Amino acid sequence: MKERYTIQEKLDASIRLKNDINGNPRFYIPCYYFSNGKAEFRRPNFANKYRGRQYGAGWVFQSYNLKEELKLELKKHFKSLNTKYTSFIDDAEKMADFKQLSKEDFLSSYSYLTEIEYDLTLVEETNDE
Repeated sequence: MKERYTIQEKLDASIRLKNDINGNPRFYIPCYYFSNGKAEFRRPNFANKYRGRQYGAGWVFQSYNLKEELKLELKKHFKSLNTKYTSFIDDAEKMADFKQLSKEDFLSSYSYLTEIEYDLTLVEETNDE
């Protein structure tokens, strides 16, 4: 089990369920997509149900814009962490490398940056688009 999954990986893993009784779209994402890699699961901010029947343990939630919900959830999760993390979106040199290198290559080049800072920058960059 990975420690962190990207927004795209979570989107790819989501399963579209039948609409709720009010016609709102619903989705399911397995619970391990919201874990710390040590089988400690956390409840995403937008999820209101935990289900373990048809698709296995996971979160069921309503969303009209799943990608935006996942971005917001990731931002809230970063803010809830005790350590203060910041993005490097204002650093032109890092952003040039950020756009050219793979995540692994970038993090090995800038060994003092954490994966969380990389992910936070990714979320901020996609919000600016």
